Amino acid sequence: MPALQRDEAQTRARLIDVHRYAVELDLTHGEERFGSRTVIHFTARAAGDTFVELKPAELHSATLDGQPLDPKALDSNRLPLTGLAPGDHELRLDATMRYSRTGEGMHRFTDPADGESYVYTQLFMDDVQRVFAAFDQPDLKAVFELTVTAPEGWSVLANGITEHLGQGRWQAAPTP
Repeated sequence: MPALQRDEAQTRARLIDVHRYAVELDLTHGEERFGSRTVIHFTARAAGDTFVELKPAELHSATLDGQPLDPKALDSNRLPLTGLAPGDHELRLDATMRYSRTGEGMHRFTDPADGESYVYTQLFMDDVQRVFAAFDQPDLKAVFELTVTAPEGWSVLANGITEHLGQGRWQAAPTP
């Protein structure tokens, strides 16, 4: 999995402005994998090519402005976005991700003391790509909206106020 290089980050930061991520995580897929849907709203300042990062077990679908992208084009952790025109864009990705057992990305474990399962995220460095698709560099800031579907009886916490919507769905307040 290639790490983002400085020149790539500088080129991408000149090309795009990221406005909003809407992330939906489904933690009801079992003990090994979870669902991840991401919608990214961004603007291209000029015509050009870039990529979005993602480390899925399987990329089911991707669309850019309603046009399908080939999931097989995912090369390691990069999905190419070619031929961007200047203006606003919407990128949608639907993937299945792997839980980590070593602390990166979305970590899941069962506590032997109480038999309960616990999940947490560690998104340091390039680990966000293990949870959802992103333009993964610190100078491309955006608002995040997070929705989680979890097994009944679980509680979901986030960095903002989290509301239980019923039927295992939780929504966190958008980041500022």
